[in-house]
Amino acid sequence: RRLAVVSAAWVRIWRGRGGQQPPRASAPAAMAAPDFRRLYDADWVANGCIGPVPAGTTTDDTVGTYATNYIIAAVGLVAAVAVVCNRSSSRTYKILSASFFVWTALGYGLAGVLHQVFQEDELNQIHREWWVASYVATLLGILALDLLVNRLVVARFPSISGCRWPLLVVSLLGSAIMIVSNILEESLLLTGIYSLCILLYSLIVFALWSDWVKVLGVALMMAGMIVQPVLASRCGDAAYPECFRDCPLPDPITFNHNALFHVLFFLGLGVLGVAMAVNPSTAADKARDAVTEDVNLDAADAQNPDTPQEMLEA
Repeated sequence: RRLAVVSAAWVRIWRGRGGQQPPRASAPAAMAAPDFRRLYDADWVANGCIGPVPAGTTTDDTVGTYATNYIIAAVGLVAAVAVVCNRSSSRTYKILSASFFVWTALGYGLAGVLHQVFQEDELNQIHREWWVASYVATLLGILALDLLVNRLVVARFPSISGCRWPLLVVSLLGSAIMIVSNILEESLLLTGIYSLCILLYSLIVFALWSDWVKVLGVALMMAGMIVQPVLASRCGDAAYPECFRDCPLPDPITFNHNALFHVLFFLGLGVLGVAMAVNPSTAADKARDAVTEDVNLDAADAQNPDTPQEMLEA
């Protein structure tokens, strides 16, 4: 024990004279070590980032990042339950809405576990398969929202009811391409761009239905997804060696660009969840029923051209 104390004292003296830390073990081996830290070194940042970057401390597992991941997961699951419990909405609406919230919750919740428990981030991955699973889950959620919005588009513009199948094919094909590309080589940027496109599509369609609360929710989610890459170079891994000096956030060692993205995202997800649960698109369902009825009447009229119109409408 005395030898250990003396050794620790010599290490402190050596570091104080400008020595560098000894190299850390490789990532897999270090993960097994109980005293290993693959996270930002708060003491090094607090002291002004003097000297080289401490080895093995370049991973974003800040509390703001993973805590807000868990909040997104909780909001998504609560929203899914709320949507399903509304008896006024159609079965298809419940399935697609709940799928969007549940898959989104699973994707972000898994990312939170990877940040906190396994101390990994998008640039420092050991459990790649779990990162792929996280991305695929969020893509499945986006697909469910895409399919729901397709229904709203057709209901809003009955004249394009014949485009239902082409819209379905495009949605499924786009989602399949994104999922396969992430399995081959995961890309947070590509996944984010695709998700932003679907969210923008949703925002426009909700605006066409004058569902302004849903528009607000989607807008907040989009704002978070835009803020993240904009601030990444100043508040993320790339800015860590420079002590985050250009980051506009007050404490990036605790609450960085990822945390801000997640806060805006869960606020938007919550607003959207409340709106979709309290005010489901029953008008769209009625419009679709009217379109179906008109199509059936036209078909009957074509088969019996001599049948009076009054009898068909009766």
